[in-house]
Amino acid sequence: MFRINGFGTTLLGKTKVDKSDNSYVATEWVTALFFPVVPIRAYRVIRTERSKSFWTGGFPEYQMTPVVLDRKQIVKTYLVWWLPVIVIITIIVALG
Repeated sequence: MFRINGFGTTLLGKTKVDKSDNSYVATEWVTALFFPVVPIRAYRVIRTERSKSFWTGGFPEYQMTPVVLDRKQIVKTYLVWWLPVIVIITIIVALG
């Protein structure tokens, strides 16, 4: 995943959490100005411990296994990110 000035790809969402290994499903999105535009694929994400060394700085490492896209997560992400924008634009147009 890589973004420059809000354009690129990123992981969003956290559904289907498995308490036994603290894994979850996240969706990779193409973003524009940090807003999700198109879902690409989904992953089951598991955080693994990395040995603390000078080079890694103790940052966690993640194992990502591809899974099927979750439609509910996609709809929820669109609503959370885009609904406020639509409401604000509607109010501005209605008042203007």
